[in-house]
Amino acid sequence: MWGNVRDEKDEISVHLESWGDIIEGDPAILEEMKEIREIVSSALEKRAHAHIKVRQPLSTLYIQKEINEKYIDILKEEVNVKNVVHNKDLEDMVSLDTDITRELVEEGLVREIIRKIQEARKKNNLEQGEHTNAQVCGTKEIVDVVENSKKDIERQTGTTVATEEGCREIQVTIT
Repeated sequence: MWGNVRDEKDEISVHLESWGDIIEGDPAILEEMKEIREIVSSALEKRAHAHIKVRQPLSTLYIQKEINEKYIDILKEEVNVKNVVHNKDLEDMVSLDTDITRELVEEGLVREIIRKIQEARKKNNLEQGEHTNAQVCGTKEIVDVVENSKKDIERQTGTTVATEEGCREIQVTIT
């Protein structure tokens, strides 16, 4: 790889290159990110206390402190919520809406199915981009969710998905 990007003035090996100069971070941004990490940590603690996996999307994260708009997407992704709402009247730093709607349950199931398919692909030593077939066995509810989200699951996993009812929990077989 190094041989493809190096030019004449570069060392023969990337391991012989110098580390370069240390660049100090902007103290204001570092402080903001520290606050974001605290909010994420507190929200994930609330999830754990409520026995809700991070893979299960939730509707709303309420935060006591007003934060810069540019960090909202980071919070949404790290905590797996659809919305972040500022509420200065909270007793705690954060609060989660733990009411899980049918749509959120289905989204969480799709993520779980995708994770299991990717895990099975890895176990079968399949390369990224290598197309294969996946058989997903589950309850009627799981099969219905797979059928409703089949195109998205197939696109994200590089598989052609078939379903089968009859398993009490999600089982994936790569063929």
